[in-house]
Amino acid sequence: MTGDPLSELKDLVPPPDDVGLGSLTWEELHEALGTALPSDYAALMRAYGASPPGAQGWLRFPDPLAPRGGLLDAWRRSAPGFQRFHLKHPDACPRPMFPEPGGMLFCADTIDGDQLGWVTEGAPDEWPVVVWPRHTDGIRELPGPLTSVLLRWWRGEVDVPGLSREASAETRAQHAEHGVGPGRWSLPEPTSGATSAIVGWAESQGLRVTRAVD
Repeated sequence: MTGDPLSELKDLVPPPDDVGLGSLTWEELHEALGTALPSDYAALMRAYGASPPGAQGWLRFPDPLAPRGGLLDAWRRSAPGFQRFHLKHPDACPRPMFPEPGGMLFCADTIDGDQLGWVTEGAPDEWPVVVWPRHTDGIRELPGPLTSVLLRWWRGEVDVPGLSREASAETRAQHAEHGVGPGRWSLPEPTSGATSAIVGWAESQGLRVTRAVD
């Protein structure tokens, strides 16, 4: 591995031509969250948007700069419930949620509901990566940065609950079979024969269709 995991990811999975991050600035996002975010995450999002390697088949990243339905909304919606779970079941979730000191801040989840993000200890570029598996007690902390973890997972070198080697192999196989880069289909609930046909075709190709929810 070179010193630039993002460049290696780009070699393995070319980024999409057009990336939409949302209308917020990074400064506005940081102010609303109350913290800066790791610089490698920002670079990953600028390159891939919400569809970095793995997003097609396994991982789901909210748009980082979307004022609605993005990373900020996801944090505001989920953090209080996760914090209550931590207080009630500290053995199953030994760390609190951000903004508590050393709290977890999630930036992605899997199709099975596992959570991926950081332990907010120290400077953002030094934050460890954390995986909170939905079906296994405890959390898994991995040396960062996030881009390096994604690269190693894509290669099958990371195998923990929530980021399994099996899921990595399945995602790579989908990528190779369909000849498409990582991406998310986001379509409204079908309202016409044409839209239904598009959804049906996407699903027949093994692509995950995320229908918008009002």
